[in-house]
Amino acid sequence: MISMLTDQAGRLFGDLIDRDLLAGAEAGKAPAALADAVEAFGLADALTVPAEDGGLSFADAGTLFALLGYHAVPLPIGETMLARMLLARTGINAPDGDIALGDRSVGSTSAAAHVLLREAGQLLLLPAATQEVSSISRAPRWAIDANVEPVANAAWPADMPDALTLGAMLRASQIAGGVARALQMTIDYANERKQFGKPIGRFQAIQQQLAALAAEAAAARSAADAAWAALDGGSLGLMAAVAKIRAGQAARLACAIAHQVHGAIGVTDEHMLHYITRRLWEWRTDFGTDAHWATLLGRAAREAEQGLWHFITAGCPATQKIEEPA
Repeated sequence: MISMLTDQAGRLFGDLIDRDLLAGAEAGKAPAALADAVEAFGLADALTVPAEDGGLSFADAGTLFALLGYHAVPLPIGETMLARMLLARTGINAPDGDIALGDRSVGSTSAAAHVLLREAGQLLLLPAATQEVSSISRAPRWAIDANVEPVANAAWPADMPDALTLGAMLRASQIAGGVARALQMTIDYANERKQFGKPIGRFQAIQQQLAALAAEAAAARSAADAAWAALDGGSLGLMAAVAKIRAGQAARLACAIAHQVHGAIGVTDEHMLHYITRRLWEWRTDFGTDAHWATLLGRAAREAEQGLWHFITAGCPATQKIEEPA
């Protein structure tokens, strides 16, 4: 089922998303045709049916989230999928339109009609603010209005991590997809660009860089997939932190390698590469930076009852639980 769904979604995104659409979205032109196609496809509601009732598992969703990153989809589809899943589990009817996941500590969200927060154990659905803030990706970002009244609220589902954690896992998968896209673009360019009479991809120095980039793509995807599988198993533990940290590291190295191989052409406005790498840079900082999650992971390691070595080799990550600082 998931392979058929990803094939269809991949074709949809591949047909509709190009450099011109992304540039228009960054300039404030809403991608209406893409939004209509996604709505007709029904992707936003893909997680509202639990896996045990025939719906998608979280591991399946992680595959779709990576696809969103691969195509740099300029809509908060992943956030809307997770938000509608949470609303369905609390019995609240989801409103029409996109829903962003938010956290007061983050301060801003993807542009959407509504934003979903978790505060003091409560799920809050708020009408989204329209005050725009700057972003590395140039994609529209809206500030979270602390004073707006919620349009719905309920107890946060007890079996679900908070919005910050879910958002971090989503971004880890999107980063994995984006790194895979950067890898493919860099391989293609290395096979096309010639120097001294042969493609630069035949030079050992370039091959080493491509190998390093491929390793980062594999590591990011493995870490993200492991986190979603752990959530399916009911023992997420530290996997969200591991996934976000490892994906962030992959994004940093992948952007550097891709731009080194492409040279100056990769940053020109006409080229597609920077539409991927700018999003990778932004996704690194969304829903907690590497430093935020590394601090929580380090604290858990320091406080491990059986010592650091046991924590690394046997106790981490699925059996441990991250506790936010008071």
